[in-house]
Amino acid sequence: MKAYPKLKKIFYLMRVKIFNSNWRKLSLFSKIIAYLTLFSNLLLILCYFNYLIPPSNFWIYSIIGLGYPFILIINVIFFVYW
Repeated sequence: MKAYPKLKKIFYLMRVKIFNSNWRKLSLFSKIIAYLTLFSNLLLILCYFNYLIPPSNFWIYSIIGLGYPFILIINVIFFVYW
């Protein structure tokens, strides 16, 4: 009988740590920038889904959509920083 080699398991879905152990080593300024980055990314995602909600239902959401160019520029600046 032939012995078959053991196949290596491939994990397609792995847990991703957003804030890993290096989070504690960051300075206070970098932590603040990280939270601002997450907040601006959330605003950018809200801007992308702006067309789904009519302004008559939720008018504040349409005002967020008007700030799309500024939010996009802020995200590009954060991208360059990181």
